[in-house]
Amino acid sequence: MRTRWWRQVAAPAAVALALTACGGGGGGGTDDPSEPAADGGEASDGVSIPELSMTFEAERSTQLMNLMSAKERTWDDMFSSVTLTATEEPVPALISGAAWIIQNEPTLLWPAIEQGVVDGVIVGVFNDTDAWYMFSNADISTPEDLIGSRGSGGSVGDSWNTVAEIIMTEEFGIDPADVEFVSVGGGSDARVEAFLAGQIDWFMGQPRHVPLVEEAGGNILYEDVVDMAQGMFLVTRETMENNRDAVCGALRGLFEANQWISSGEEPDWSDRRPEVEEYLTTNGYDPSPSGLDVQRTWEQSQQHDFNWALDLGASVAAWDRQLQIMSREGGEISADFDWRDHVDFSCIWELQDEAGLPRNPDPDEM
Repeated sequence: MRTRWWRQVAAPAAVALALTACGGGGGGGTDDPSEPAADGGEASDGVSIPELSMTFEAERSTQLMNLMSAKERTWDDMFSSVTLTATEEPVPALISGAAWIIQNEPTLLWPAIEQGVVDGVIVGVFNDTDAWYMFSNADISTPEDLIGSRGSGGSVGDSWNTVAEIIMTEEFGIDPADVEFVSVGGGSDARVEAFLAGQIDWFMGQPRHVPLVEEAGGNILYEDVVDMAQGMFLVTRETMENNRDAVCGALRGLFEANQWISSGEEPDWSDRRPEVEEYLTTNGYDPSPSGLDVQRTWEQSQQHDFNWALDLGASVAAWDRQLQIMSREGGEISADFDWRDHVDFSCIWELQDEAGLPRNPDPDEM
């Protein structure tokens, strides 16, 4: 097995939305607002942190549909203001206090925890499955054709390179050392651009890239959907201990948005789309084909649920799978890292209980 690259931290690229609500009334979470605030201060009419300050990974339509639904349907009545910031490097915002809940991939969050950069706990996930798609150009139609080719699973240290190695080793029976890995930063959308420009022969992508690859005459060399915990929500341990009601309130908005959208008409909940598009427009986003293209996202969504963890949870197997990938030789974390020491699922378990859903992950399996 080829030794993997270590992650190189890129410079932050952030886009902030300051979304101020007129409300600020009803208390979210599980704490009784009539009781003293968890931090020992006087309880307000709402949650113990009145302003919701959250970062999220990218301004993708799938994320924005959930976030804007959460804002319009729950958060505006719970928090006095809502500030959402899109950034690839959220940890500095958490450390500085610019945001008190952040969302990103474990490839960034788990190393920050293990290395002591932040004393944080994961409180839920945005995604509970992952689509493993390997695309190739017209000259690569069989796994053997990959030998001697150039491709990318992302930037230096990106776990998608490990996924590519797993596919090559376990599924294709070829040695990744016989394939050249090229560093391409900027996520899977940047990789498809490099592919279409002829800079690489293959890449690890997402289902949304299928039309682009097919139009270019390329191939889907591998596709599968695997259980994997992704898009994790992180707060500091101090925030969870002192302001649990606010954390639960933030998660409640996401949970209720997921449950509302997925309660639409089967099979694709498309009857919810007009209201979701209205929420997006209200908050300054363009849902049309020339903008976020919500209709296309809806039509091509993975398994009709946009890859969302509808209950904000993921199975123990999904967490262990992520750990297995990231703790491989040359990976982002050591083999000694145990995700169980850095999670607090009490908020999402309460939300799941309220909704009559099984607890996910199952505490008996942890």
